[in-house]
Amino acid sequence: MRGEAFIDHSNSPLHPLKRNGKKERTRS
Repeated sequence: MRGEAFIDHSNSPLHPLKRNGKKERTRS
């Protein structure tokens, strides 16, 4: 899960809603 957190920070500015669903980030 720690890996997910690292990616979240990278996509944070790119995907503001990825916080609602991490799957959204993976989809992109």
